[in-house]
Amino acid sequence: MSAATAWQALQIALTANTPSCNGDERFISETADHDAVLRKICDSCPVLVQCSEYGKAEHRHRVWGVYGGVIRRTKPQANPRRRTALPPERVTT
Repeated sequence: MSAATAWQALQIALTANTPSCNGDERFISETADHDAVLRKICDSCPVLVQCSEYGKAEHRHRVWGVYGGVIRRTKPQANPRRRTALPPERVTT
């Protein structure tokens, strides 16, 4: 499923249902203080499936938060630059 399709399905589900996480800032927190509690809250959410599908589809761009009980707190890493030694002519003493 594409991210756009998953987003559309989630939006449709949200028009008919209030998610269990509504207004709870812990769901977009960068800390792991309440992970077990957040997963339990997701278990009874009426949009769990759509949220989970959106989280899977958008995982490369949406890196923080809880999506359908899956907690994401890692930042995407750009390709790190390789460290190479300076050429001899650039070494100063």
